[in-house]
Amino acid sequence: MNLIFLMMSSGLTLNTPIEEIFHIGTGCSSSKLAAKGDYIFQAFHWSGYLHLDSQFPLFRKQKHINNYRLGRLASRMAEYDGKMVTADVTSGNMIFEPVLEDGVFRFDCSENDRIAAYPSLSFIDTKVRDTPIMNKKVPLYIPTFECAHGKQIVNIELPSGTSFYGTGEVSGQLERTGKRVFTWNTDAWGYGFGTTSLYQSHPWVLAVLPTGEAFGVLADTTRRCEIDLRKEFRIKFTAEGPYPVITFGPFASPTAVLISLSHAIGTVFMPPKWSLGYHQCRWGYDTEEKVLKIARGFREKGIPCDVIWMDIDYMDGYRCFTFDQVFSMLVSYFSLWSP
Repeated sequence: MNLIFLMMSSGLTLNTPIEEIFHIGTGCSSSKLAAKGDYIFQAFHWSGYLHLDSQFPLFRKQKHINNYRLGRLASRMAEYDGKMVTADVTSGNMIFEPVLEDGVFRFDCSENDRIAAYPSLSFIDTKVRDTPIMNKKVPLYIPTFECAHGKQIVNIELPSGTSFYGTGEVSGQLERTGKRVFTWNTDAWGYGFGTTSLYQSHPWVLAVLPTGEAFGVLADTTRRCEIDLRKEFRIKFTAEGPYPVITFGPFASPTAVLISLSHAIGTVFMPPKWSLGYHQCRWGYDTEEKVLKIARGFREKGIPCDVIWMDIDYMDGYRCFTFDQVFSMLVSYFSLWSP
């Protein structure tokens, strides 16, 4: 029996507060300009901080005469903002266009939001989401939206008796009716029945209608998203806007919905045979001897085991892409990769 040894990794994100300068635009498409050092960036608010929206500055601040130009720009932006913004909150029915194939629709809060939305990281071909197809059909269920202070709230009302599934990698029951989930990845090593954020985020809901037909909804955003299924027969997404919502169906069955979804986001690869066997994994395998002892124990007791995972114990000071010297066996394996 051959055993495969796998290692986990860790990551770190730092957020730095910066100085806000302007607020421009309307509704979910509103954006900001911010100053950091000598440069002006496009930026957005998140968790009490103003974050740079790009690593590339829009232009550089300069003293003297350019300060005058910047002042004129601020004045013109304020004038533009005053003409365009009539309320802090906008709401209504989302606009739609057919995409991908029959029965699939993209919804946006406005034409401006459609243009302002980030490229899709869900679709295998990003152009498919942004390219309408020739189809005169209209969707059976049209979401409503509310945009307030940069947040986009989407509601979809479905028939009485609808049950909900999906919502990505979460703990708890397979049926998600009455649940509330946050797509906000965490290292949830100690998760319990009520933990709503695990290692992956998938803002997707599969609704099974009382007729037996099925309906799928994808909020195509990578930002922190609340999926609220607590109100009976209603799907509610809340996230920083703008972002499009893609609906699939209703189709004859959940299988038909998932087939259509796979045409958008792709299919699962065929897993290798060893990955389907038993995997032994835990924190605390901090020496090579411990790992080998566990492996020998499985063999001596005749218990099948295809993979033994090591958590971040194997790292040198918990730094990614490093190996502690106590794992000399691993170091010798991976030295073969060195140039």
